[in-house]
Amino acid sequence: MAVTDEAIRKIRDMMTAGELAPGDRLPPEKELSERLGLSRSSLREAVRPSK
Repeated sequence: MAVTDEAIRKIRDMMTAGELAPGDRLPPEKELSERLGLSRSSLREAVRPSK
């Protein structure tokens, strides 16, 4: 599984677990990357808008 796919899955898991609600702002990049165990660049890639 690609790192970006894993990041998206982990963020969805956070929503399912009630840690994030739809419409909530994501935690700051540094905090979220640490919580997900990902580099900040991988996290940026995962959450950037699709073209």
